[in-house]
Amino acid sequence: MGFQLRRMIISGLVLASCMVADICYARDTVRVRLAKNLKTVKLTGRNLVFSQKDNVSPFQTVAIPKYQMAEVVLEKVRPERSPFWAVKLQRSSEDQLRVFSRELYVSGLGVRVGLEPVPSKIRLVRNQRGRIDVITELDIETYLAGVLPSEMPAAWPLEALKAQAVASRTYMRKKMAERETYHFDLEASVSDQVFNAMKLTGAAPIYQRKVVRALRETQDQVLRNRKGAYITAYYHSDCGGETESPQAVWGLDGHDHARVRDSYCKSRRSNEWSYSMTRKELALKLAPRLGKYEEPKLKSLFVSERTEGSRVGELSVEFENHFPEFMNSQQFREVVGFDKIKSTRFTWKTVGPNIVFSGKGNGHGVGMCQWGVKTLALRGRKYTEILKHYYPKAVLKKDTWRQPEQLLQVPKISQGWEQDKAG
Repeated sequence: MGFQLRRMIISGLVLASCMVADICYARDTVRVRLAKNLKTVKLTGRNLVFSQKDNVSPFQTVAIPKYQMAEVVLEKVRPERSPFWAVKLQRSSEDQLRVFSRELYVSGLGVRVGLEPVPSKIRLVRNQRGRIDVITELDIETYLAGVLPSEMPAAWPLEALKAQAVASRTYMRKKMAERETYHFDLEASVSDQVFNAMKLTGAAPIYQRKVVRALRETQDQVLRNRKGAYITAYYHSDCGGETESPQAVWGLDGHDHARVRDSYCKSRRSNEWSYSMTRKELALKLAPRLGKYEEPKLKSLFVSERTEGSRVGELSVEFENHFPEFMNSQQFREVVGFDKIKSTRFTWKTVGPNIVFSGKGNGHGVGMCQWGVKTLALRGRKYTEILKHYYPKAVLKKDTWRQPEQLLQVPKISQGWEQDKAG
């Protein structure tokens, strides 16, 4: 039986098992993709150590204590010589090392990829595009300790942080199950959840303790649907008065979610925003996405469909000498800029050569509204009540796949993230 066929069969069995039991979720570690699609990885750190772990090649370790930086590239080798890629470590202009391996493991102190600090142990993986992904593997509580203060200010009320901890843990578990056969579980960016351990290690001790307490007091607690499966616990900054369904935003199944009226953030005047740009600027942004490249002139822009929550669902965009094109509101936000069109609850008007957009809220509007959470917490609501409000179809459960004596303790702040104290 060929290697690829065996791999497909094994992957299929693993995926099938995941569908009937929690065995795939029962991992104490999570694989986080810190960076992706890099042509070159520039590494700095003290006592950098490179090693390869491969089923074909014997284990070897290459340490370069003399150097504090390296540049890693992928160099393709002719198929008749090797089915793998050669990883070249450029330690200096004269000194190079080639390692034949599917993955390259790197460890050291104060490790950085480019200018960004990363955990002390990472691995470099060749992805399907033939470029480099940077992956780290952390125990789940260390990961969540880096997510919680990155997604919600640690200065916010404890009950708000506890609600965020449960939502983030549930989202993590859901993605771990969905991506069991991938080489990573979650992105470290807004594509999934922002992970930045420096948000915790650099915080004041009072906030560090609060984050750790929020994780400890909700340890292993997750949200499941009535069938017992993890929900995708979406959350966002500010719904502007009412949350939205995944179906309306992304065309995804929304059975585990319900639209919720949220007066707790509706009264906030600070959630109002506006953004102005010229018609020409807007045309130049929209034209490439819609296949219009030659001196595009925007003729009209109007809402062709609204969601049940009265948000913009779809827009009709018409250029001169072209038929109207239709664009999902999330695509429109992405093209113009998520930081410019902050939500899909917006309108616009023409003022001379400019189009002025104005709206309320911040984010996609699905699931838990973080500003609403803060208000509820300040009013004395417990995190269990807050979660019930924003996820009315979900049930709060505690994962029981670990034996009591195996229950994780929230790690020390520095675990998995050794800082370069000399620097």
